[in-house]
Amino acid sequence: MSALPNRYMNDRLTEWFCGWPLGTTLDGGYRDWHFEHHRALGTPADPELAYRGESSTYSGTITRAHIIARFVQDSLGMGASGLWAFVREILPEKRSSYAGPVLFYALFLVTSLYLDATWVFIVWCWSIVGGFWAVFRMRTWFEHVGLENHGPFGSHRISANPVIRFLFFPHNTHCHFEHHLHPQVPQSNLPELRKRMQARDPLLKPVVQPFGELLEQFEDIEESYAKAV
Repeated sequence: MSALPNRYMNDRLTEWFCGWPLGTTLDGGYRDWHFEHHRALGTPADPELAYRGESSTYSGTITRAHIIARFVQDSLGMGASGLWAFVREILPEKRSSYAGPVLFYALFLVTSLYLDATWVFIVWCWSIVGGFWAVFRMRTWFEHVGLENHGPFGSHRISANPVIRFLFFPHNTHCHFEHHLHPQVPQSNLPELRKRMQARDPLLKPVVQPFGELLEQFEDIEESYAKAV
């Protein structure tokens, strides 16, 4: 994301308002993890596979009912162990980097107590355990599952209506194929990139699949999600 032309300030704002609230940083944290995911997509070295391990969540046949059930459970906070496994993967490498996230939560808690609004702090923390993780995991089902291709072409191209995009694919994350192919393009420009790519090559594969159609396609995947990516 490039909100500001100044890279340093852009990184700091991203870290303060996105990284720290999730307990991580950019450099040495999420950015390094995510870049490695791009470089090693779908291979044993892909760090996105590491936090899944042998979890029962990603075992067995993938069905519509399986995905919906997991979403409901995550929304109720029953996926906390999966969230913690993910957070461990993106934690800063240097202990000094923990100062930022710790400062954020300390100030948040103190301010909530001072304003006699502790419920705000509690609701925020719960939103991470429940809402954030439920949506995050739901989205991951539709990024790479079932594709054998590695590299930038190992991503689904999906379309979704405005409601589905609002609920599960914020910030144009439904354009995940385009994101992996051209990671330098800001998320705000991904839909336009998709249009231009399609206009330049109408036969571009893989084709764009509707959200519901891809959900049905999962019924035919026999292997676990962790192995199918």
